[in-house]
Amino acid sequence: MKKIFLTLFATLLVAVSLTGCGNNTNSDLNKALGTKAITITPTKVTREKAVSDRKAILQVQVKVKNNTKKAVGIGAGNFQLKDDDGHAYEMYGMKSDSIGQEVTPGDTVKGNIFQQA
Repeated sequence: MKKIFLTLFATLLVAVSLTGCGNNTNSDLNKALGTKAITITPTKVTREKAVSDRKAILQVQVKVKNNTKKAVGIGAGNFQLKDDDGHAYEMYGMKSDSIGQEVTPGDTVKGNIFQQA
């Protein structure tokens, strides 16, 4: 299950973050992505600087829906950002509003995922 989250989110972040690099207006924002078990919808992507250093932090606001009949734990650590060359970026865990909770069957939660870019 963790590999599914990592693969899904890596694809999601690359697609969403690269949309700002061109003139193409197509985006994965507000499009439901995922598997039969979990649906993840990115709603907003912003870039900010980390307080402690000069690294860029990518904030992705997401909605996560549990499509199963069992509770599923979801957290920012389940996701990973990779570039086109396969380089994995680190999770930025210094934010108190990072997503991290249990999603009950059929419910949807909102939260933020932060990656150091």
